[in-house]
Amino acid sequence: MQNFAISYILQFVNILLIVSWMVLSIISLFQLKDKTLSSTTKAIWVLIVICVPILGAIALFIVNPSDATE
Repeated sequence: MQNFAISYILQFVNILLIVSWMVLSIISLFQLKDKTLSSTTKAIWVLIVICVPILGAIALFIVNPSDATE
């Protein structure tokens, strides 16, 4: 019976981590969409956010790439 409760707690933590990862990724991608960066820079950031799930989104928030200066 005790293992049954632990199983539910671990499943809840897993779902919470997955949902937080998805929300963080979606927020960072929408923030990236609104920036006026070059297409190449946006594509690189999208790949970083998708390939490195949590760290990529956090890096985007920390670096906060400025607008392109041409």
